[in-house]
Amino acid sequence: MKKRMAYTLVAVSLILLFLPAQAFGQEFGDTMTESRLFNVEMGFLTGYRLGDEETVFGRTTALNFAIMENAEIGLVHTRFSDSEAPTVVNQYNLARFNYFFAEQVAVSLAMGGKPDGTAAGSVGGNFVILRNVPESGLSSTLKANVQFLMNERDGIGDGTFAVSLLGTIGL
Repeated sequence: MKKRMAYTLVAVSLILLFLPAQAFGQEFGDTMTESRLFNVEMGFLTGYRLGDEETVFGRTTALNFAIMENAEIGLVHTRFSDSEAPTVVNQYNLARFNYFFAEQVAVSLAMGGKPDGTAAGSVGGNFVILRNVPESGLSSTLKANVQFLMNERDGIGDGTFAVSLLGTIGL
C-alpha cells in the first residue's frame, strides 16, 4: 500500500509540474545551459532500488559550470535511504557532464564513487520545466531529472532508478 501511494504521489506531482511549462512562454538567451557561468542545484529525489526492491527517498545537491553554449560539467552529491530502513544511507559523489540537445532537454552522464571507495556512476536525462536566464543578473531553473544510479559493489542490475525535482540558481 505504501509503494502504491508513493508512486501515485510522484506521478501526480510530475504531471502538475509540467503544466506551467505549457502555459507560459519562455524567453531563452544565447545559451542552452541553465546559466551563463555557474549554478547551484538542490532538490529531492524518490526512486526504486532494484537490488532489494525498496523505494528510496533523499536529496541531491550540485555545483555546475557552463563550459560551452550547450554543455556543462558539475560536482554532484546524492544521498538517499530506504523508506523502511531510514538509517541505511546510500551516498554518491559524482562528476557529471550535461549535454543540452535543446533549451529544455539534456542528457546527463556521471562517474565517481561512494564514500567507501566503491566506483559508481549514473546515466539520465533532464527536462527543464521553467527557465530564466537574463542577460545580466541571477538565473534560475526548475527541472525534472530521471537517472539510473549504479555502483561497483551492487552491479548494474541492482542499481537505483530515481526521479528528482531540482531547482537551480546561478549567474
